[in-house]
Amino acid sequence: MAKTTRKESRPRRSAKSVKGRSANGRPTGKRPALATRAVANPFDPALGRLWAPWRLEYIRNNKADDACPFCELPRLEPSDETLVLYRDEELFVILNKFPYNPAHLLVVPRAHRGRPEEIDPRAWMRLSLALRLTLETLEKAGGAPAFNVGLNLGSVAGGGIPGHLHWHIVPRWPGDSNFMPILAETKTLPTHNRQVWAELRPHFLDFGRKLAETYEKGDSRS
Repeated sequence: MAKTTRKESRPRRSAKSVKGRSANGRPTGKRPALATRAVANPFDPALGRLWAPWRLEYIRNNKADDACPFCELPRLEPSDETLVLYRDEELFVILNKFPYNPAHLLVVPRAHRGRPEEIDPRAWMRLSLALRLTLETLEKAGGAPAFNVGLNLGSVAGGGIPGHLHWHIVPRWPGDSNFMPILAETKTLPTHNRQVWAELRPHFLDFGRKLAETYEKGDSRS
C-alpha cells in the first residue's frame, strides 16, 4: 500500500497590512510614521553639527579651583604658545586651544565677569566693536564663507569657563562635518594652531588702531 505524504502547512501570513506596505505586501508609497521627521524640530538628526569629542581633554582638565586662564594668558606676550593675537588693557583676542574648526577665535574681556550685565556699558560697546572687527579681520585673512558667533552663558549651556565671559567665532566651510568624529572620535583639523597663529598674527598688528578709530566714530555719534 503506497504511503501518502502530508505536507506540513505553513502558517498563513495575516492579510493585515504593515506600515508602509499594503495587504499584498506591495509598497504603498507612504513612509512609516516613525520614519517621518518634523523639519521644525531643532534636534532633527538631519541638521549639520560640529562634533568635538577631542574637547573632552579640556573638560576633564578644567577644574573649578584652577586659576582662570582668561585672567592669566593676556598678562603674557602674544606668541604661538599663548595663542594671543591681540591684547590691550580691556580685552584680548586669542585662538581657542581646543578648536571646533581651524582659526576658532575667542574675544575676551580682561575683567573677570561671568554675566553680560556685569560688564560696564562703555566696555560692552568696545567689546562689541572688537567682536565685529575680529570677524572682519578673520573674513579677510581666512576667507571662510560662514561663521558661528556667540556666547555660552553657564556650564549647562556649554560654557567651559563660565566665570569669565568669552565670545566664540568659529569659521565654517562646506564639508567641515564628516564621518571621522562619528567613527573614530577624531576631528580632522588640516592645520596646527601654531601655524594658524603665525598666519593670523600679521592681520592683528594694526587691530588696536582700527578698534580705536571705530570706537571714536561710534562714541561721536552717541
